Order: sequence, then structure tokens, then C-alpha cells
Amino acid sequence: MVEALVNQFRELQDRLLEQNERYDTPEFRALDARITDVFESIYRYSPASVAEGEAMIGLFLDMISQTSEAENSRLIARVRRLTSEVVALAQKQSVPLCYGAGI
Repeated sequence: MVEALVNQFRELQDRLLEQNERYDTPEFRALDARITDVFESIYRYSPASVAEGEAMIGLFLDMISQTSEAENSRLIARVRRLTSEVVALAQKQSVPLCYGAGI
């Protein structure tokens, strides 16, 4: 689920960069609004698997590396929370070797 949103966000981001010279047009504003909506959906999403968490962390880290320092604090905070969520998911999904063996 979230992987599709991440891919959509990256595609919209590329399209937005292509439109950058024509930033004061209805098309640019519509694209900007759409990318904001997709980002907020990704930002609020709680990963249901390690792969989803990995996709989100990768996107956020890419964004952190591409943005100015002032914008980074929100993304850094989310990456920290997301990392904790993914670790908790991984721990839930792992089965101890002695489980059910009477050890």
C-alpha cells in the first residue's frame, strides 16, 4: 500500500520539478496540492510490514538530504518514530527458535 504512495510521491515530485519554471499556473498549483496530499498520507501512515517501513524511511531520508535544514526537524522526528515502529513490527514478526519446543 504505502510503496505505491511512495512511488506516486516520487513521480509527482519529478513532475513538480519539471513545472518549476511555470510555478504560477493552475497546473503547478494543482500538482503542488496533490503532492502535499500524498505526502501527508505517507507521513501519517503506520507501516503494516517491515517493507512498508523501509519504503517510508527511505523516502524520508531522501527528502531530508534534499531539503533545507529548517524543514528537516519534522522529517527527522517522523523517521525516529517510524524506526521505532518498524523495530517493534520486526520483533512481533520474529519467532523465537525455542517457541513451542518446551525449552
